[in-house]
Amino acid sequence: MRRLMLAAAMLGTVSAAQAADMPDLPILRGGFTDGLSKTTRNWDGVYAGGSFGYSSASTDFSQSVVGLTNFIFRDSVLQGPTSSWSLLNKTTTQGANFGGFVGRNWQWYDAVLGLEGTYTYFNKISSQSSGSNSLDIVNPPGDVQPTGVTNHYLTTLTGTAAATVKDMVTLRGRVGWDGGDFMPYAFAGAAVGRMDVSRTVTSDVKLRQDATVQDAFGNVITIIGTPQQVPAQSQTQTQHRTNNFVVGWVAGLGLEYCLWEGLFARVEYEYVKFSPVMNTSVTLNNARVGLGYKFCRCFAATRLTGSLRPDALSLQNGATAMKIYGDTNSGNCLKVKWVCDKLALPYQWIEIDTRKGETRTPQFLKMNGAGQVPTVAFDDGRTLAQSNAIIRYLARDSALVPRDAFTAAKMDEWLFWEQYSHEPYIAVCRFQLVYLGKDASELDPDKVKRGYAALDRMEQHLAASRFFAGEEVSLADVSLLAYTRLAHEGGFDLGRHAAIRRWIGEAEAWLGLPPAR
Repeated sequence: MRRLMLAAAMLGTVSAAQAADMPDLPILRGGFTDGLSKTTRNWDGVYAGGSFGYSSASTDFSQSVVGLTNFIFRDSVLQGPTSSWSLLNKTTTQGANFGGFVGRNWQWYDAVLGLEGTYTYFNKISSQSSGSNSLDIVNPPGDVQPTGVTNHYLTTLTGTAAATVKDMVTLRGRVGWDGGDFMPYAFAGAAVGRMDVSRTVTSDVKLRQDATVQDAFGNVITIIGTPQQVPAQSQTQTQHRTNNFVVGWVAGLGLEYCLWEGLFARVEYEYVKFSPVMNTSVTLNNARVGLGYKFCRCFAATRLTGSLRPDALSLQNGATAMKIYGDTNSGNCLKVKWVCDKLALPYQWIEIDTRKGETRTPQFLKMNGAGQVPTVAFDDGRTLAQSNAIIRYLARDSALVPRDAFTAAKMDEWLFWEQYSHEPYIAVCRFQLVYLGKDASELDPDKVKRGYAALDRMEQHLAASRFFAGEEVSLADVSLLAYTRLAHEGGFDLGRHAAIRRWIGEAEAWLGLPPAR
């Protein structure tokens, strides 16, 4: 009987251990990746760069001299007939372009919205057109001639026009998609160009009056008159504008590729259409390649000035970066990444897929016998596992750990609470809805109840305190943020948790994270 009771106790112990492990589903340790958004790059932040490329300018001179001919023939019978003449042609010219850009991205999951300003200098984007036309305008409307007289206005127009596009600035809105190392994007906005535009027209008008008469025999004959110059309408008009600013609109497509850290390359096509200047219309087709740098991580380090770990500078000055084995879809793994980014600690991120058995290989089990991520391997051969233990070590002596011993202990209290009273409910419900495709009605009511109990406790605390360990961000906030910011994806309504919503926004901003949506 005693042996039976002992066996039952041992079975109960095993069952309890299994039950304790149940909440720790693979996604919580980075072990399930199917259907996940592979946001391996953070495109959020301020960036700047330079570019060069090829431009093709299409210039429509067909109406360029109309304004001058209208002036020459103003208030005359020739204004109407000559206003429709097209002396000049459309031209196309090519040249190089050089420029720079600066902008700001905001990222929500895979969606990236941005605002960007650009400057482009055009090299030898100049074109011109010349032409002439002659016409015999007979008795134009409004002309009064004696009986039997036909007026012939022998009109010749000769014109020339030229346009040079010097440079351009644009303000563009961008929308992109985070494809990991790649980000395709589209943009549209306003453009202001600087141009030199000139036009010249010369008119030569002669009036010939032909008379129709009847001779002595009753025959009707026409007497051809002698052409006489019309000085008032035979003249040359020229107009020239230098450094004329002209507005337009711009649209296009592009692709950016992350080369390393914040360094990225881009290639894009841009279409620009300017408003007409002196009846001359210019459109541009620009193709560019560029190189830029996103300063998000640098800004994060700057905001933490005076709070870096004492050995962070030595790590930045040539020491081998630690290796972090994790999954960017796991909140537990992201905690480690956020702390490293905030403290400007160099690291190499190694993506691990536990579903493919990558944590069960002899090499991985040698680092972490539990076969879990995140796991950190330091350059001296030591390894460390468990997310809260890792961030506690990495953030030692930094502003993320309170200096006051009791306040630091309260931070640790929240770290332990997060693993045992928060994650098993908030994160697991999210996993079941998002990754297992369950309906909210299929969730375990006890897990939902305990999840709301955890949120209520957080709400009560945050209503009286800005952050979890006082008035400054600590590791407790980093740890609890990972899954709380995504609680709505687990079916938890934060509508009545105003303090939590306020805290999420402030913590995300402090860490430099795009807002969770």
